[in-house]
Amino acid sequence: KPDLVVVIDSPDFTRMVARRIKRANPAQKIAKYVAPQVWASRPWRARTMQAYYDHVLTLLPFEPKFFESVGLPATFVGHPVVERAEQIKGGAALRDRLGLASGTPLLATLFGSRTNEFRFLHEPFREAVVRIAPSVPGLVCLMPTVPHLEARVRELAANWPVPSHVFTAPQDKFAAFDAADAALAASGTVTTELALAAVPTVVCYRVGWLTSAIFRRLVNVPHITLVNLIAEARIMPELVQENCTPEKIAAELLPLLTDEAVADAQRRAFANVASQLGR
Repeated sequence: KPDLVVVIDSPDFTRMVARRIKRANPAQKIAKYVAPQVWASRPWRARTMQAYYDHVLTLLPFEPKFFESVGLPATFVGHPVVERAEQIKGGAALRDRLGLASGTPLLATLFGSRTNEFRFLHEPFREAVVRIAPSVPGLVCLMPTVPHLEARVRELAANWPVPSHVFTAPQDKFAAFDAADAALAASGTVTTELALAAVPTVVCYRVGWLTSAIFRRLVNVPHITLVNLIAEARIMPELVQENCTPEKIAAELLPLLTDEAVADAQRRAFANVASQLGR
């Protein structure tokens, strides 16, 4: 007979647990930690949550207003990604280790953590770097990746248009973020980490045509990047599907490496987003 049951994440599993608890004891108070992103897709699901949750603890500052609009009390408690900000360090040591002078322009290039993300993004990323390299003398790419993609990324890096370095260790990833002047990244949690590191970033994403067609029918948010959703503005340029072309990527990326005013505008916006996330 606890005073409160807190169910954590795993929405399909925890929903079953909460329903069975409520059937056994309708008076039992249950809180859900990590709100499902029903505001992004199939928002009607939020109303059904009232039957088995008494309160929702959210990671994003705009979520309580959404849940309260359907009669479900909610509280923003901060996003755990902000804890990673303390790990973003070691950029100078990484430059020394790689023999890179302090003024060498560095581009963090992140293909995502899934095989399909790498498959769809590596070619437009490579061709975009081909286009910007003549305008950024001495450009070097830093390529943090995950172990199951390491062999593919290393094979790609061997024929990359500029010198490149591949890493899989988490501490090297954060050191790369600390050292980077800009980033080209697949959409995902890494874009929030880049914002915490104050790295001006262009975000890209591509999927198969069928997945894209389903996605567009279900999703009803104006941005795919958490940073942009929180800011309610296009801080990080997002190039998705037919817009994810080498020409468009290069056009968005080059100013981040060559125009300090453009890069600084992103950095200033990132500081506000980090504060809203609970930093």
